[in-house]
Amino acid sequence: MGFDKERLLGIDLIEADTEESLKTVEEIYMEAFPAIERKPFPLLVEAQTRKDVEILMVKWSKDGGRTANMVCRNDGTAERIPEESLRDEVGKLHDTKTDILGEIILAGYGDVVLLDYFAIAPAFRGQGIGEKVLAKLQKRCKGKRLVLEIESTKVEADNLKQRLSRKVFYGHCGMRTLDYSVMVMGVEMEVLTFGCDVGFEEYHAVYRQVFGEEIGTQIRRVSGNEEY
Repeated sequence: MGFDKERLLGIDLIEADTEESLKTVEEIYMEAFPAIERKPFPLLVEAQTRKDVEILMVKWSKDGGRTANMVCRNDGTAERIPEESLRDEVGKLHDTKTDILGEIILAGYGDVVLLDYFAIAPAFRGQGIGEKVLAKLQKRCKGKRLVLEIESTKVEADNLKQRLSRKVFYGHCGMRTLDYSVMVMGVEMEVLTFGCDVGFEEYHAVYRQVFGEEIGTQIRRVSGNEEY
């Protein structure tokens, strides 16, 4: 069709609040993150019931046809694409399970929102969807300070190339690295924001308040090769 897949319109962020939707999010979560970086999923669900965490699905928009199946061309014009053509390009659009493009898990305390986990489902990676989702999330969190962690690019690692690529991606999306690194459950991380300042104590408070001291004590600031 010759359209720009990276500028797909019609993406929604919807709370996962049913057993089926939470199961699908959990599957993406388990595939995307190594065991050492994952929190117990029931802990995240429990925190959502307290309104301390939001577990969101990234889905195709179903807004009565206003933007569904729409793409934005490079000249800025929008065009409706037949469902069968879009399905060929980016998967089975309206299938109950495969219309979930990814997952977002947010934890918040005060005006700081931690993008704790963000992953696009394997079938939809490499299509420019992640950048659009982050832009939508930034609007959703307007008035809040959004912060996230990425695996450190400053240490030796088997997946260093992947880490560097991830950092470039977030930089392209408008995020910058803060002046401190952290150790999160044994993994060194860099901390990024959309241009705002979030001190370590403010960042750490999200973990302590949302997940309790058991996890909070596993978060430490890193200076050189030392933790404190």
